[in-house]
Amino acid sequence: MTNRFVVLAVTALLITAASTELRAQRPLGFELRGGIASPSGELDDSQLQRGIGFEGSVSYRLQPRLSAYFGWDWWRFAADEAFAGAGVDLEETGFAFGLRYDRPLPGRRDSGPGVWLRAGGTADHFELEDADGRIIADSGYGPGWEVGAGLSLPWAGWRLTPGVRVRYLSRDVEVNDRRFNLGLRTYAFEFGVAHAF
Repeated sequence: MTNRFVVLAVTALLITAASTELRAQRPLGFELRGGIASPSGELDDSQLQRGIGFEGSVSYRLQPRLSAYFGWDWWRFAADEAFAGAGVDLEETGFAFGLRYDRPLPGRRDSGPGVWLRAGGTADHFELEDADGRIIADSGYGPGWEVGAGLSLPWAGWRLTPGVRVRYLSRDVEVNDRRFNLGLRTYAFEFGVAHAF
């Protein structure tokens, strides 16, 4: 009984110390990102045009420079007529999750300018919408991946986080009784704002 009490007391003490240290480091955060993306990949004989999108995410600091993130994103690309008819847009929406590493620039403090790297997975799907905004095809959710890098700049208690991301998703979609495989890689140039609390 005494050994259990000692183990429980030591465990409680370690958890309290760790949570106090994490609270001092402001472990929770959120980020909003928006930007433009250039798509490339297989889309039958069609071409997609440059698109726009945004993401909102929350993060939890696991170590002083390493965080886990989870977010929701939306990207929209115009497709040419050859793919699914006039006025059809392709949307990629879903969830992004992974790890992010933040590091100050050499010779700078943690609160100064820095760089960030992130890598993780996505659980996204493709939707095709006609000119009236009706969904004419949905691929269903599936796994993808993403990597990104950028700057982290202090600004009035917030962080400005411009950067680039590469994302990939491959899903099947059926349009007009024809089945297509969409293997889409996007190169996104984004601007974000982040805040820890």
